[in-house]
Amino acid sequence: NISNGVVEGLNNKIKTAFKRSYGLKTEVNRNTMIFLMAGKLSLPTRC
Repeated sequence: NISNGVVEGLNNKIKTAFKRSYGLKTEVNRNTMIFLMAGKLSLPTRC
């Protein structure tokens, strides 16, 4: 009863982040995009 659904879901999020980050210039920006999407994080906003 072992499933790899969680890993496949995370892999899909990372692939989506790669697609969204094509216009970014550096690897650091791409990796930041992956961390934000995979970690369900949001950037702080100013009021």
